[in-house]
Amino acid sequence: MKFHSRHRSSNKRNFTDRASGAVLPLVAFIIVLGVAFMAFSVDVMRTAYASSAVRYGAEAAALGAFSASLTRPEQIFNRSQAEANIRQTIGQASGVIDNFAWNSAPYGPDSSRQGLAAAESALRFDASDVTIVNNPNSADRGDYFLQVRGRRDGSDALKLFFLPLIYAFSGGPSGQGLPGPAVPAESRSASPHRLVEVIAQPASRIGAGVPRASSSGREQDLSGFATLPVAISNLQFRLLSDPNVALSAASYKLILAPLQANTPTTNVLRGALVNVTRSPSSLNYYNDASSSASVNQLLANLAYFSPAISNNEIPSALVERGSHLSAFNLGSSSSLFSSATVQQQLLLQLQKLPVGRSYIFPVLASDPNFVASGQANEVVGFARLRLLATPVVFDQSIALTVMLEPDSVALRNASFANAKAVVPSNSSSSTAGSGMLPAPVAPFSARVLLSDGFGISTRPHSVVMAPSLSPRVMVN
Repeated sequence: MKFHSRHRSSNKRNFTDRASGAVLPLVAFIIVLGVAFMAFSVDVMRTAYASSAVRYGAEAAALGAFSASLTRPEQIFNRSQAEANIRQTIGQASGVIDNFAWNSAPYGPDSSRQGLAAAESALRFDASDVTIVNNPNSADRGDYFLQVRGRRDGSDALKLFFLPLIYAFSGGPSGQGLPGPAVPAESRSASPHRLVEVIAQPASRIGAGVPRASSSGREQDLSGFATLPVAISNLQFRLLSDPNVALSAASYKLILAPLQANTPTTNVLRGALVNVTRSPSSLNYYNDASSSASVNQLLANLAYFSPAISNNEIPSALVERGSHLSAFNLGSSSSLFSSATVQQQLLLQLQKLPVGRSYIFPVLASDPNFVASGQANEVVGFARLRLLATPVVFDQSIALTVMLEPDSVALRNASFANAKAVVPSNSSSSTAGSGMLPAPVAPFSARVLLSDGFGISTRPHSVVMAPSLSPRVMVN
């Protein structure tokens, strides 16, 4: 009986050993497979990160370049010059001009270098990466889009660490399970590339003016691209900017004082001087228009747009859709401009504005409200109007003479967004409490993809535009 017991015990052990022997290779295979998968994931994630960096760099270059259609605010738009400006800015983004590229992305790595230079290189673009295409929408033949391709190839391609090993030791195309020639070249490196497209959208925000006397070279590129402290009413402008109506070549009187009963209405735009200087108060973002100090701020702000640089000039603050501004009452019912001296100071500053060039005008939701206190005028967008003449005398019909610009192009210091507001709102609207920009109104609504899937809806006339990523699908 004892012998039989030992025999059964021996059989159990043999069975257990055989079972363990069968499982261990499976466990070993799973471990090796897991390690191989983790190693492969390193290559995959690094390639994915590089693709993301390439896309971001291409977007930054395209958005920055598209806003350079006009390099100076006084320029008249010319398509050929605009394309040259765009390509030059792409060169700046590549570091061609000052050897300082805007962005970098993973490459290599290059074992001959040290630190970050061994793992990332400048994201550069050549002429083949930049394409300017016309809007397929036949109703807007002057419109164009910018396409920029970012890539990692050639000396900037990514070296794959683990995929070649996995490929080689898995058998390779020869089935011999040997490294070396069995590993194809495409498994040794990755060359991600991304194509982005930028179009012009109605601007929802104009950045703060850059000080002309104390700004760096790069900031000077934005100098002058700021909001003129002269607002117009959207009740008239939306009719003139309608893309379904032919562009008007007429000149218009932009009245700056409250309209009198006998004021003609033909070719007249209702407007006002507004205070767009930054307030030091935490309660209001902008200064008001109710005191002599406010008048001095207006004069200093207008000086920012004159050719001569003054130490006392004040650049315009950031203005966005939903901003609430105070309007200066130039009428006889207000004492702010009752002094002949103040009237002459205002005329002098207005007459210093260079004529024959365009400016950025904030557009108000309705006719200006000249309340004694409070910021009662809501901004809904921005117009780009050409100044033809400035007032000669100060009276109740004081006005600027303007005309519509024939092209609505993306400008520097302008941005497009339907997101969080930058300027704190003192409005009681539903969007004010959420901190979001209010919904856009015509003619400042976002352009959309047409039903054919190719064209983009027609641009409104004489509207300040901003660069924005295209809603069209780009095939990489």
